[in-house]
Amino acid sequence: MMNSARDRFVVAIRHWPGELALVDCVVDLDPLGELIGIEVLGLAEQVPRLAAALSSGPEVRATGQVSYDPEADALSVLQREGRSVTQRSGIAALVYDEHGNLLAIGVNFGPI
Repeated sequence: MMNSARDRFVVAIRHWPGELALVDCVVDLDPLGELIGIEVLGLAEQVPRLAAALSSGPEVRATGQVSYDPEADALSVLQREGRSVTQRSGIAALVYDEHGNLLAIGVNFGPI
């Protein structure tokens, strides 16, 4: 069974080459079930190298749609503004370079 388009979300942030990490995430949905954003909780436990790079560099923390809070150890990606009424578990693919710059993010939160 194929996933519908609303069960997938891919954002290219920069060029593609980099390291890939699959992480557990939480997906925020609006009242119509459309994606608002994702959070990766416990990033340091899931991808220590990426969390360390994000903690030492200011670039991701201040980009607006992508933010990392080292104290909460939470990476947030906002696709659009909206009111979240539902949260679902998902799996995110994070592509990043050796400096911790996110190159691409993809998430699956529907049935496989």
